[in-house]
This record gives sequence, structure tokens and C-alpha cells, in this order.
Amino acid sequence: FTARKFDALQAKEFGILEEVYSIKDLDLKTKQLIENIALNAPLTIKSAKMAIDSELNDKKAFEECLKAEQDCFDSDDYAEGRTAFAEKRKPIFKGN
Repeated sequence: FTARKFDALQAKEFGILEEVYSIKDLDLKTKQLIENIALNAPLTIKSAKMAIDSELNDKKAFEECLKAEQDCFDSDDYAEGRTAFAEKRKPIFKGN
């Protein structure tokens, strides 16, 4: 609320950013992040994006987020993730 400007390193210190990269490394690090996210269960990614995009003070949006979360727990991908963890292997997510 102070309108004080700060740089990327300060933003990381404040907890606004998780990582800060040089311009030289940005494309590679972005690609690595995308590949890492893509390894996760599609329904979970979808519901996380929904939660980020919605306003939690909007009751309807909040209820939609709760439903999306429950859908993830009820999904075949969730069962696959638990099974893969127990079997110490990488999960094979199918988006259902």
C-alpha cells in the first residue's frame, strides 16, 4: 500500500516470487517449470487454475472450487497417484 517500488530479488525476499532468473536462463527455466507442472494430474492442475482465477469472496466461485477439489479426490488420477506412491513409481495420469 506504500507504492514503494522494489526489484525482483526484493520480491523474492518478500515471498511474492519463488524464483528469480537471469534473462539468459529464463527460457530454459520456464520450459523446465512447464514440464514439471505437466507431470501432475490434469484434473488437479485444472482445479488449481480455477482457484487462482476465481475470487474466493464470490460464494459461487468458492463452491465451484470446492467441487473441483472433490472431483480431484474422486478421480482415477487420484487413485493412480496414491497407488504409484505406494509402489514407489511415477504415476501415469490420464485426466480422469
